[in-house]
Amino acid sequence: MQRPPNCINSVMQNKANRRDLSTDFRAFLLAERARLVSGQEGELEVLTTFLAEDHQAPLLQEQFVAISQGQMNRRKLKLVDAALVRFDRGHFGVCQECGEGIPLKRLKIIPWAAYCVDCQERLDQEHVLAVPELLLTA
Repeated sequence: MQRPPNCINSVMQNKANRRDLSTDFRAFLLAERARLVSGQEGELEVLTTFLAEDHQAPLLQEQFVAISQGQMNRRKLKLVDAALVRFDRGHFGVCQECGEGIPLKRLKIIPWAAYCVDCQERLDQEHVLAVPELLLTA
């Protein structure tokens, strides 16, 4: 089975290129992980009953945004950690679904990507189609 010409495996033919790109991706993933972990220590301001109603709405909005951002950061941290595990196991840059190389262009944009574009689109579509079923069975 041939890999696409622009996948990470074909770009990284010689050892020097492989080492350089591997070092760059690993360094970026570790830096992103450190950024995400350091951002989790923020505390939310607690809404008390002593606040006037007109002061509660902006505070609730800030809390909602902070909680949403925290959830997104936790999901991203899991993806970054999984990418680092794949990196350590020698599977970084390989689609976890089809086994083909993930294009270098995609990895430069989303270094924690676990799937090639085609597989990611298919999985996203399957997820969208599964959501209405989940809502009906709940």
